[in-house]
Amino acid sequence: MMRHKTEITIFLLTLSALIIGGVLLKQSNQDIAIHWNRNDLVDGYGPRWLLLIVPLIIPFVDILICLCRRMDPRQSNYDKFASSITTLRIITALLLWVCCMVTNVEAWRPGSTNISTLIIFSIGVVIAVFGNVMPRIRPNYFIGIRNPWTLNDDTIWRKTHRIAGRIWFYSGIVLCLLSLCPFKFTILSVWILWIVIIPNGYSYLLYRNSSRI
Repeated sequence: MMRHKTEITIFLLTLSALIIGGVLLKQSNQDIAIHWNRNDLVDGYGPRWLLLIVPLIIPFVDILICLCRRMDPRQSNYDKFASSITTLRIITALLLWVCCMVTNVEAWRPGSTNISTLIIFSIGVVIAVFGNVMPRIRPNYFIGIRNPWTLNDDTIWRKTHRIAGRIWFYSGIVLCLLSLCPFKFTILSVWILWIVIIPNGYSYLLYRNSSRI
């Protein structure tokens, strides 16, 4: 039942983006903004029919997530964190839907959206949600902190994801709060390095300690 709810949710997100894009497509023949620089100024345009193509990225990415599960040599572990996979599918679809809405709003009223703040805030939400479910993720080859030390030792995997979950959750919240900061892109770069380097370094230390025993 939960699986069907997830697919229905993703379908409705895609459909709503397609409907809004279709309505806006008929209003003008001008090109739409598809890329912005750090100052929220448009530096890339594309044809208006992209309003009907971009929403299709939502189901496409979801299909890729499902295919990765089927291809994973450890796919039997996915049943142990099925609810977490569902959460990640939905939050990913929501992030892509927000991107579609940004494109739609800018096609309707150019310059009316603070693009960088909205996107970085959304990324912060995704990081926080991912951090919340990370401790429940079991060893696999596609999701989580995947390196030689976590993949070869279930104990190291579990301990790494426990600490990584806390780091990601609080980092995501702080990133949301700092999305209004004028140096948001610099902060984002530092934050991404922080949430990647610390958990991987921690897993290596766990490996070193276990190898000395």
